[in-house]
Amino acid sequence: MTHPPFQRPPRFRNWRVFLSLTPVRVIAIGLFVGTAIYTFYLSFTASRMMPSHALVGLTHYIKLFDTRRWNRALINMGILCVTYVIGCLVLGFLLAAAWDRKVRFENTLRTVFLYPQAVSFVVTGLVWQWLMIPALGIQNTVQN
Repeated sequence: MTHPPFQRPPRFRNWRVFLSLTPVRVIAIGLFVGTAIYTFYLSFTASRMMPSHALVGLTHYIKLFDTRRWNRALINMGILCVTYVIGCLVLGFLLAAAWDRKVRFENTLRTVFLYPQAVSFVVTGLVWQWLMIPALGIQNTVQN
């Protein structure tokens, strides 16, 4: 029994789709990177509410890192991130292990943890429905 020679799979199965989506990708990446660079540039200017192009250098950053509240906020954020990630990993592992072992009240636990996800979709749908009611929602506010 002979095997066919190794052939590379095509890089793009449908190059027309890739080609047609290229402008959208370029625009999206350009907007994201462009606004990030512009915001970084503005951080070195004397801008307040409206952009100002008078450069002040690192003055804002020096002032920011000398503030006790900023340093405390960074420490608090670090503590929150570490404890939240570790807590989520531990709790998720314990729940997965418990569900894998078929513990008592498995259906109750599943309901308790999955119910908020289902309710959020229902609440979002109801809010959008209320917003779109012609007599009460956005339409009524705009028309008046």
